[in-house]
Amino acid sequence: MSTIINIDELRANLGYNCEVERKLLARFVESVNEWLFTLRRAPGEMQTDEYNVMWQQFTQNLTEQAHNISAHGLAEISARAEHQYASDATVKLHLLDLIEREFRPTEEFILSVVGQTALEA
Repeated sequence: MSTIINIDELRANLGYNCEVERKLLARFVESVNEWLFTLRRAPGEMQTDEYNVMWQQFTQNLTEQAHNISAHGLAEISARAEHQYASDATVKLHLLDLIEREFRPTEEFILSVVGQTALEA
């Protein structure tokens, strides 16, 4: 696994603004958890055009936001997933598992940086 988040790069990009950093990271964790929950569906539902559009939108957003917070490993996995929108449910479930395996340590790292209370605010 690569560096979870390049925190020095993130802080430099944000002008070392701790408040913006906390808000950005907290919102990132909330968004990704919502997306993962939404994308986990019954395999039959994963083949619809509506789901495929949602898959593309969510994985594209995840890629962009992961790059924004300097979580480049997560961005790379989600970028690969973005192009698999028309794949069958087995492939999509595998990709979701890969995204989650990369996201969970990212989430833990973020919690260690911003604290649990930032997510509850």
